[in-house]
Amino acid sequence: MASQADSSGVISRRSYRLKPGHEVSFGTYFNAFPASFWSAWTVCETVRLAITVSGDGALRLYQSDAAGAALQTTEWAFSGDDQHNTFDVPLAGFFDGGMVWFDVAAHDTPVIVEEAAWQVQSAAAEGTASIGITTLNRPADVLEVLRQVMADEAVSRRINRIQVIDHGDQHLDDLPDFPKLKADCGAKLASIIREQNLGGSGGATRGMMATVDEGLSDYHIILDDDVQLDAEAILRMIEFADHCKEPTLIGSHFMSLLEPTRLHSWGEVIDRTRFFWHSALPEENAHLFSRVPLRASPALHRRLNVDYNGWWMELIPVSVLREVGFSLPLFIKWDDAEYGLRAKEHGFPTVTLPGVAIWHVPWTAKLDALDWQAYYHARNRLIAALLHPADATPTATRETLTSTVKHLLSQQYSVVELRNQAVADVLLGPEFIRSTLASRLDDIRTRQAGYDDADIRPAVDSFPPVNVQRRPRLPLPQSVRNKAWLLLLGFTNLRPTHVASAPNGVVSPLSIGWNDQWAKLASLDSCLVMLPSGSGVCWYRRSRPVFLRQIRETLVLYVRLHHRWRDLANSYGHATDDLAGYESWTDVFAHTAQAGRMTAKMAPTRLDSIDTNETNHSSEASL
Repeated sequence: MASQADSSGVISRRSYRLKPGHEVSFGTYFNAFPASFWSAWTVCETVRLAITVSGDGALRLYQSDAAGAALQTTEWAFSGDDQHNTFDVPLAGFFDGGMVWFDVAAHDTPVIVEEAAWQVQSAAAEGTASIGITTLNRPADVLEVLRQVMADEAVSRRINRIQVIDHGDQHLDDLPDFPKLKADCGAKLASIIREQNLGGSGGATRGMMATVDEGLSDYHIILDDDVQLDAEAILRMIEFADHCKEPTLIGSHFMSLLEPTRLHSWGEVIDRTRFFWHSALPEENAHLFSRVPLRASPALHRRLNVDYNGWWMELIPVSVLREVGFSLPLFIKWDDAEYGLRAKEHGFPTVTLPGVAIWHVPWTAKLDALDWQAYYHARNRLIAALLHPADATPTATRETLTSTVKHLLSQQYSVVELRNQAVADVLLGPEFIRSTLASRLDDIRTRQAGYDDADIRPAVDSFPPVNVQRRPRLPLPQSVRNKAWLLLLGFTNLRPTHVASAPNGVVSPLSIGWNDQWAKLASLDSCLVMLPSGSGVCWYRRSRPVFLRQIRETLVLYVRLHHRWRDLANSYGHATDDLAGYESWTDVFAHTAQAGRMTAKMAPTRLDSIDTNETNHSSEASL
């Protein structure tokens, strides 16, 4: 039986040595051919394995179906040096799923796989791409990515232009190694664009617009600044796009930079009932290939449809940009998901292609739903739901309300403050999004300051010692106990606050505030919260006055949002083409370049000025 490849057998990027008596499988994530994807999305009818080997051994060609069941289709016995052969595999039977791969066995002598390649043929011309990288104070990372691209001749040949959009104060062209990189890139590297921080959507759009304006390339590739990649992933995306039946957005998978063989998601979809993103294959989340290789993972042999791909790396045909437009001015969060949904509504699918991946710090090691980004998570999700409603019922409002209440019971008052501000801003209508693109970040950071849960310190000893609080278990059946416990938590927040001068416990969940972790936090009057990856500690403390104020604000805002959902959906829908259009973004860039800081066209709404009378909407919060 074939084993996983031993790294000691690697001779070069394209060649591998097998010891006598050993058999190695190339049915791996990066080496297997995703036949079902090519069958479903491209015009290609056959894939060819071209291989050159030396030594005395055998090659066995396998293919799988959508259930992962493997079938050996060919065996070739070889002997001698530089033995070359080709094997053609029809793609007609792979629509719903299936991979193609080969194993090599060495007999009595070592075997060297000199080179192997999957080849397809069609009348499609070779396309070229431009790359857009938005960076915020990660110049060394960008430098390394560009080195990788330029070092691979096959990849660099297909790249016409590289746009670097610099939002920070640490610049790529200030690095001592930059002159050499610039010389290596030549005319491919455009002048670096320095602009005020307009977030991922602003940086991505600046790169998109440059590619459209120059007219040099068939595709635009969005690439994150803090990724590691094998440049061949770019080539694979371009090759796949060249052969697609129709213009198609091609995305990459996300591998963990902390555990390089861990794949975090096989594809991204939007639950249109709750309007929330999730994995297309949740049972394989965080799949570890070092433990369970591809050929032993039946679920990964299925062909999955996705709604969008994250903008850590994605290829978008220029023809799609011309028809669909650019990103909405959302700053960060949901810009990629919304764009995928918008492209699909225009008839352009997204494919997340196996064998194409980048490495990035996983989102499970971050806490962006509880810091200043909580505002963008909540606001932009609602905007996306308004633009792409599955039905007339605004289920997203109920889901958002439930999540906000959980944060409130968890003493995450700064998060509730930002989430409520997000709803208030959505109520202001679509123009507010663009007019505050450059200024809103400072506003929400100011609003967050002063709350205990936003006061992050480096270690536990920055706070008083823990005085453990123990609550008796309720002597009730489990089904009754859960409801009684929820009721008790509600009353806990209504009673006068008597928080001790020391924390009552320590909580260290992987992702605080999600799933069932909120109940643990809600059961304590105060606690130290350990943030993921040792990034810090904060002290949550219950406050009755804050709770009462925020629960009132929350209910008022969500009643208004639910009541006005249809009118807001019409307003945002009518404004989409303008917000994502060329002229709108040209105006945004012109204002930020001229003023250094965009002047808001309408003043930010302060939550402490909202009218608590549900039937008396303030003029600021009406369209």
